Amino acid sequence: MKARHFIMIIILVMAISFVISNKGVEKLVCTTEGDLYESPSKSTLEISIKDNKIKDMYISIDVKLNDELMQQRDLLMQNIEAQGKSQVTKIDGGIRLSSGMSGSYFASMGITEDTKFNELKEVLEVQGFKCK
Repeated sequence: MKARHFIMIIILVMAISFVISNKGVEKLVCTTEGDLYESPSKSTLEISIKDNKIKDMYISIDVKLNDELMQQRDLLMQNIEAQGKSQVTKIDGGIRLSSGMSGSYFASMGITEDTKFNELKEVLEVQGFKCK
């Protein structure tokens, strides 16, 4: 019985910590379609903003490979992974490239300007993204 209470307390503390760390976080999700590796692709950009600072950013690109590239999918995935810039996974009919960056990445680049949610959304929409 005591172990059960201890586990419940740990779960409760973790839940409260999660809620506190995400309090005041705005999420911006933007998508666009294009071509990558001569194949149609769909990019999804997810940005978290807290206190007018970018908290983190995650991008995924789904690429529908043509028949020729589909036959070489494993080799293509190995080449992309060797570059170390993104993770690559198989999806139906293609591959998914994904990568994420935390706020500390932006701070290390000297990006300290305030990031207004609406301004960021407008800039991305001008670049061809559709944002929610």
